[in-house]
Amino acid sequence: MSKNNRPNYNYWKKFDFWKLREAVYIFHDIEPPRRPSCHHEVVQDRLENRKTKKNDEIKKIIYLAQQSIKSGNLKGSEDSIKPADFVKWAISKNLKVPEELKDLLKITAENEFSEPPYLNRKHKNYSYELHAAVSVWLEICSNNEFRKNRSPKQQILELLNNNCPNLSTEAKNRIASVVNPDKHKKGGSPPSV
Repeated sequence: MSKNNRPNYNYWKKFDFWKLREAVYIFHDIEPPRRPSCHHEVVQDRLENRKTKKNDEIKKIIYLAQQSIKSGNLKGSEDSIKPADFVKWAISKNLKVPEELKDLLKITAENEFSEPPYLNRKHKNYSYELHAAVSVWLEICSNNEFRKNRSPKQQILELLNNNCPNLSTEAKNRIASVVNPDKHKKGGSPPSV
Protein backbone atom coordinates (compact mmCIF):
# COMPACT_ATOMS: atom_id res chain seq x y z
CA MET A 1 0.00 0.00 0.00
CA SER A 2 1.13 3.54 -0.60
CA LYS A 3 2.27 5.63 2.35
CA ASN A 4 -0.90 7.68 2.63
CA ASN A 5 -3.25 4.81 1.67
CA ARG A 6 -4.30 6.70 -1.50
CA PRO A 7 -4.12 4.75 -4.76
CA ASN A 8 -0.91 4.87 -6.71
CA TYR A 9 -2.68 5.85 -9.92
CA ASN A 10 0.51 5.53 -11.98
CA TYR A 11 0.79 1.91 -10.87
CA TRP A 12 -2.88 1.00 -11.40
CA LYS A 13 -3.18 2.59 -14.85
CA LYS A 14 -0.64 0.13 -16.21
CA PHE A 15 -3.02 -2.80 -15.78
CA ASP A 16 -5.03 -4.03 -18.75
CA PHE A 17 -7.78 -4.97 -16.32
CA TRP A 18 -8.79 -4.46 -12.72
CA LYS A 19 -10.65 -6.82 -10.46
CA LEU A 20 -14.00 -5.39 -9.41
CA ARG A 21 -12.95 -4.77 -5.81
CA GLU A 22 -9.73 -3.08 -6.96
CA ALA A 23 -11.74 -0.75 -9.17
CA VAL A 24 -14.14 0.16 -6.35
CA TYR A 25 -11.30 0.76 -3.89
CA ILE A 26 -9.51 3.00 -6.41
CA PHE A 27 -12.70 4.96 -6.97
CA HIS A 28 -13.00 5.49 -3.23
CA ASP A 29 -9.43 6.82 -3.15
CA ILE A 30 -8.10 3.77 -1.28
CA GLU A 31 -5.06 1.80 -2.40
CA PRO A 32 -6.13 -1.83 -2.97
CA PRO A 33 -3.81 -4.66 -1.95
CA ARG A 34 -1.33 -5.13 -4.78
CA ARG A 35 -1.17 -8.21 -6.97
CA PRO A 36 -0.02 -10.90 -6.69
CA SER A 37 -0.84 -11.39 -3.04
CA CYS A 38 -1.70 -14.59 -1.23
CA HIS A 39 -3.53 -12.60 1.45
CA HIS A 40 -5.36 -10.32 -1.00
CA GLU A 41 -8.86 -11.58 -0.12
CA VAL A 42 -8.15 -11.59 3.62
CA VAL A 43 -7.00 -7.95 3.54
CA GLN A 44 -10.07 -6.95 1.53
CA ASP A 45 -12.39 -8.79 3.92
CA ARG A 46 -10.80 -7.01 6.88
CA LEU A 47 -11.18 -3.62 5.21
CA GLU A 48 -14.76 -4.23 4.10
CA ASN A 49 -15.93 -5.67 7.43
CA ARG A 50 -15.02 -2.54 9.38
CA LYS A 51 -18.16 -0.58 10.21
CA THR A 52 -17.63 2.80 8.57
CA LYS A 53 -19.65 4.99 6.24
CA LYS A 54 -17.00 4.55 3.51
CA ASN A 55 -17.14 0.75 3.81
CA ASP A 56 -20.92 0.80 3.53
CA GLU A 57 -20.56 2.86 0.35
CA ILE A 58 -17.91 0.44 -0.99
CA LYS A 59 -20.26 -2.51 -0.41
CA LYS A 60 -23.11 -0.68 -2.18
CA ILE A 61 -20.95 0.13 -5.22
CA ILE A 62 -19.65 -3.44 -5.40
CA TYR A 63 -23.24 -4.73 -5.34
CA LEU A 64 -24.34 -2.17 -7.95
CA ALA A 65 -21.44 -3.15 -10.20
CA GLN A 66 -22.19 -6.87 -9.76
CA GLN A 67 -25.76 -6.24 -10.89
CA SER A 68 -24.55 -4.23 -13.87
CA ILE A 69 -22.16 -7.02 -14.85
CA LYS A 70 -25.00 -9.55 -14.67
CA SER A 71 -27.28 -7.38 -16.80
CA GLY A 72 -24.53 -6.59 -19.33
CA ASN A 73 -24.43 -2.86 -18.53
CA LEU A 74 -20.84 -3.21 -17.31
CA LYS A 75 -18.53 -5.18 -19.59
CA GLY A 76 -16.33 -7.75 -17.93
CA SER A 77 -16.52 -9.89 -14.82
CA GLU A 78 -15.62 -9.55 -11.16
CA ASP A 79 -12.14 -10.81 -12.04
CA SER A 80 -11.57 -8.72 -15.16
CA ILE A 81 -12.85 -5.20 -15.92
CA LYS A 82 -11.06 -2.84 -18.27
CA PRO A 83 -10.33 0.40 -16.42
CA ALA A 84 -11.88 2.55 -19.18
CA ASP A 85 -15.08 0.45 -19.11
CA PHE A 86 -15.33 0.83 -15.34
CA VAL A 87 -14.86 4.60 -15.59
CA LYS A 88 -17.53 4.85 -18.31
CA TRP A 89 -19.91 2.77 -16.20
CA ALA A 90 -19.20 4.86 -13.08
CA ILE A 91 -19.95 8.05 -14.98
CA SER A 92 -23.18 6.54 -16.33
CA LYS A 93 -24.22 5.88 -12.70
CA ASN A 94 -23.29 9.45 -11.66
CA LEU A 95 -20.49 8.21 -9.41
CA LYS A 96 -17.69 10.62 -8.60
CA VAL A 97 -14.61 9.82 -10.70
CA PRO A 98 -11.27 10.79 -9.13
CA GLU A 99 -9.57 13.55 -11.12
CA GLU A 100 -6.47 11.36 -11.47
CA LEU A 101 -8.48 8.79 -13.42
CA LYS A 102 -9.97 11.41 -15.71
CA ASP A 103 -6.43 12.43 -16.64
CA LEU A 104 -4.99 8.93 -16.78
CA LEU A 105 -7.79 7.52 -18.89
CA LYS A 106 -8.20 10.68 -20.98
CA ILE A 107 -11.75 11.37 -19.90
CA THR A 108 -12.80 14.99 -19.91
CA ALA A 109 -14.30 16.66 -16.90
CA GLU A 110 -17.24 17.51 -19.14
CA ASN A 111 -18.41 13.89 -18.88
CA GLU A 112 -18.07 12.84 -22.52
CA PHE A 113 -19.88 9.60 -21.69
CA SER A 114 -23.15 11.27 -20.88
CA GLU A 115 -26.52 9.57 -20.95
CA PRO A 116 -27.72 8.26 -24.30
CA PRO A 117 -29.79 10.74 -26.32
CA TYR A 118 -32.99 8.69 -25.99
CA LEU A 119 -32.90 9.22 -22.20
CA ASN A 120 -32.00 12.92 -22.41
CA ARG A 121 -35.17 14.93 -21.74
CA LYS A 122 -33.58 18.00 -23.35
CA HIS A 123 -32.84 16.27 -26.66
CA LYS A 124 -34.87 17.69 -29.53
CA ASN A 125 -36.24 14.22 -30.41
CA TYR A 126 -36.88 13.03 -26.85
CA SER A 127 -39.72 10.55 -26.47
CA TYR A 128 -41.23 9.87 -23.04
CA GLU A 129 -42.55 6.52 -24.28
CA LEU A 130 -39.12 5.40 -25.47
CA HIS A 131 -37.59 6.54 -22.18
CA ALA A 132 -40.23 4.58 -20.24
CA ALA A 133 -39.73 1.47 -22.40
CA VAL A 134 -35.93 1.48 -22.00
CA SER A 135 -36.15 2.21 -18.27
CA VAL A 136 -38.58 -0.67 -17.67
CA TRP A 137 -36.50 -3.01 -19.81
CA LEU A 138 -33.34 -2.08 -17.83
CA GLU A 139 -35.16 -2.61 -14.53
CA ILE A 140 -36.31 -6.04 -15.65
CA CYS A 141 -32.81 -6.96 -16.79
CA SER A 142 -31.28 -5.84 -13.50
CA ASN A 143 -33.64 -8.18 -11.63
CA ASN A 144 -32.63 -10.89 -14.11
CA GLU A 145 -35.94 -12.74 -14.14
CA PHE A 146 -39.70 -12.45 -13.95
CA ARG A 147 -41.73 -13.65 -11.00
CA LYS A 148 -43.27 -17.05 -11.63
CA ASN A 149 -46.85 -16.25 -10.58
CA ARG A 150 -47.65 -13.53 -13.16
CA SER A 151 -47.12 -13.10 -16.86
CA PRO A 152 -44.18 -10.96 -17.96
CA LYS A 153 -46.57 -8.56 -19.70
CA GLN A 154 -48.55 -8.11 -16.44
CA GLN A 155 -45.33 -7.41 -14.56
CA ILE A 156 -44.22 -4.89 -17.20
CA LEU A 157 -47.57 -3.12 -16.97
CA GLU A 158 -47.27 -3.07 -13.18
CA LEU A 159 -43.85 -1.40 -13.44
CA LEU A 160 -45.21 1.13 -15.93
CA ASN A 161 -48.18 1.92 -13.67
CA ASN A 162 -45.85 2.47 -10.71
CA ASN A 163 -43.07 4.35 -12.53
CA CYS A 164 -44.91 6.16 -15.35
CA PRO A 165 -48.45 6.93 -14.19
CA ASN A 166 -48.86 9.73 -16.76
CA LEU A 167 -48.70 7.34 -19.72
CA SER A 168 -51.96 6.48 -21.38
CA THR A 169 -53.26 2.91 -21.16
CA GLU A 170 -52.68 2.57 -24.90
CA ALA A 171 -49.03 3.68 -24.54
CA LYS A 172 -48.48 1.27 -21.62
CA ASN A 173 -49.87 -1.62 -23.69
CA ARG A 174 -47.61 -0.70 -26.63
CA ILE A 175 -44.58 -0.58 -24.37
CA ALA A 176 -45.51 -3.84 -22.64
CA SER A 177 -45.74 -5.56 -26.05
CA VAL A 178 -42.33 -4.27 -27.12
CA VAL A 179 -40.54 -4.90 -23.81
CA ASN A 180 -42.01 -8.40 -23.35
CA PRO A 181 -39.18 -10.85 -24.22
CA ASP A 182 -39.73 -12.85 -27.41
CA LYS A 183 -39.66 -16.14 -25.49
CA HIS A 184 -42.74 -14.98 -23.51
CA LYS A 185 -44.79 -13.61 -26.44
CA LYS A 186 -47.14 -16.60 -26.43
CA GLY A 187 -48.64 -15.45 -23.14
CA GLY A 188 -49.04 -16.90 -19.67
CA SER A 189 -46.81 -16.76 -16.65
CA PRO A 190 -43.25 -18.15 -16.80
CA PRO A 191 -43.05 -21.89 -16.17
CA SER A 192 -42.30 -22.85 -12.59
CA VAL A 193 -39.28 -24.99 -12.01
